[in-house]
Amino acid sequence: MQEIVGIILIVFGLILILVGVLSWLGVLKPGVVDKAQGNATLIDLLMALLDKAPWVVVVGLILVILGLAVMGVDFSLSSISNSM
Repeated sequence: MQEIVGIILIVFGLILILVGVLSWLGVLKPGVVDKAQGNATLIDLLMALLDKAPWVVVVGLILVILGLAVMGVDFSLSSISNSM
């Protein structure tokens, strides 16, 4: 179960990072969401977030790190010094 949660966190974090990078490159541009019709998709939500909050990439990185931690990756400095 922990591996599934970790994978979900990593995948969602990578999606947020990808959307942030594509927006920065100008490939994706935030559009106007038509609230009257209710046709907003997940991409529209992410684009609106990027328009108002450029911290989406930071949240994506945090989700990736949390996902790796849930899966059991050791981030301690002692593990880095022991491997050298």
